[in-house]
Amino acid sequence: MDELEIGDKVYYHINNQNMIFCVSEIREVNEKDLSVLDKTQDTRLTLITCITGKNDKRYIVECDLVQNNLDE
Repeated sequence: MDELEIGDKVYYHINNQNMIFCVSEIREVNEKDLSVLDKTQDTRLTLITCITGKNDKRYIVECDLVQNNLDE
């Protein structure tokens, strides 16, 4: 995840549905900051992981939906 950059595409497959997301924001947050889990008005993918050497931080990658239900 730490190699993703803004503008990169993320391909996601779930329940026979294919989606393409585009990375729109990358940031670090405090481990207790749960605002990244708040409900949004749009369809987005939020990736969250720990950061090596920073136990009190989380790495957040926000991705906006670009395309849904792609043909395989």
